[in-house]
Amino acid sequence: MIGDGRCDSGEAFAAPGKAGTMEGPARLQPYLRRPPDSLAKVLAKVPEGVLAIRGVACECDRDALVFSIELNEEEGIAELTCRKCRRTIHLYDRSVAWGLPRKEGGRPKVFPYKCSCGGHAFQVAIGMEYPQDPVSEEDMLQFSIAAACLACDEISIAFDDEGD
Repeated sequence: MIGDGRCDSGEAFAAPGKAGTMEGPARLQPYLRRPPDSLAKVLAKVPEGVLAIRGVACECDRDALVFSIELNEEEGIAELTCRKCRRTIHLYDRSVAWGLPRKEGGRPKVFPYKCSCGGHAFQVAIGMEYPQDPVSEEDMLQFSIAAACLACDEISIAFDDEGD
């Protein structure tokens, strides 16, 4: 694993000088853990600043930290699939976060994210920036995914969606 490996603490990481009160949507709480230090550092450098940074582990096993990532950047959708149990975790949907109706019926397709090396297994952390007075835990100004490729150890921002 990348960084500190196990992410078994439920503590959130707040970027230095950017402490916040929101720790992510309640629907994601069973999956959220303390992020690996290497991924937290990358998310803390996202230009607009991120208030809450959390690691992700599947409910099937506290040590199930390996995921494939599926995205639709045009529609603002991000999902993870646990490589151990194949459970899909719907991380983010812009239409929910921004309260925008979809133009077409149904959920848009998502596409596999791959590392520059071709790898598709990742350790993941998410970053969420909230307004000063959020309406709800889904009311995010920015949502980002940092991914550490298990094949080559490259760390990248796999997804970054921010409001106007």
